[in-house]
Amino acid sequence: MHPTVGRRRWNAYFVCGFAGYLAGVALVTALAFRLELDVTVRAMLVLVPPLTMLVAIKLSQLVFGDERIVFYQQTIAVVATTVAAVALAGGPAARAFDLATLGMGLGLALGRVGCFRVACCYGRRARRGVRYRAVHAAAGFPPRWVGLPLVPLQLIDAAASLTATIGGVATLCAGAPAGTAACTYVVGYGLSRFALEFERGDPARPIVAGISEAQWTAAATAGLAAALHPAWWTIGAAAALAVACGGLVAVDRWDLAPALTLGTAHHVDELAAAIDRRGATTSAGVRVTVARLPDGRTDVVVTRPGRRIDARALTRVAAQLGHPWASCEVVPGKTAGLFHLLLSVEG
Repeated sequence: MHPTVGRRRWNAYFVCGFAGYLAGVALVTALAFRLELDVTVRAMLVLVPPLTMLVAIKLSQLVFGDERIVFYQQTIAVVATTVAAVALAGGPAARAFDLATLGMGLGLALGRVGCFRVACCYGRRARRGVRYRAVHAAAGFPPRWVGLPLVPLQLIDAAASLTATIGGVATLCAGAPAGTAACTYVVGYGLSRFALEFERGDPARPIVAGISEAQWTAAATAGLAAALHPAWWTIGAAAALAVACGGLVAVDRWDLAPALTLGTAHHVDELAAAIDRRGATTSAGVRVTVARLPDGRTDVVVTRPGRRIDARALTRVAAQLGHPWASCEVVPGKTAGLFHLLLSVEG
């Protein structure tokens, strides 16, 4: 696998993203003809989304200092702008909601293949999975995971988006009221994305109260779907995600599950950096000191003063450390709340 495609070595992310755009346009155009929408509305459905995407990406560069493409953020911007444009032109806003959402959903399904090829939005360590190479590390992939199996999260997410898109198209073609197809996608993809976030390996996305940005957005958009199209399945999905968010907030607030809290991608990166620096304290309150043992192993002494920590949590974290560590043994210390991570170097 390589982050480029073709003899001209085009960037795989760009190629797949452009293919996703074309596929989305084709789908939206076909559905617009089926619904007998006028030419003005069809033109808006094709032209407004890419223009909005370009503006949103440019704004992210101005705000964050670099290009930041986040599916949920760009999709909300695209759908909202498209619906507003169609409504101002006197067209069917609810149908624009359907088509813009489904077009973005199909675009994501192909775009995630590009993510898979270039090693962004990657998953966590796994027994089996995709293995990235040094060429990916040169482009920003963590060197400590080069050659190690990871969950192919991008492909799973692509399949989830494609499935939700097909469900939305089927709903629309079955004659469901306007807006139902979009809500079908929003709920279906939101449920899967909420669950998949637990397997994210990249630490780039912010986490608030123990919940990732995408999880908050999934819950919020499911709530919006329930408000726009109240039905047992929309209300049930919104309620399930609200309860899940409440549970994660409680876990974070009262430290109920250290394995979940300490095993996030962000915290694993912090711990790996603390070990490299021979000692530090992470944002989760984990205090690390490092010593070299006579047998060649590295003894990482771990404590978490005033907060919970256990062997299960540390085992979960240690499994994600990657290179240069070949193996890890978690040994409870003689003092309560103190553990030793005995790390062996590869080779």
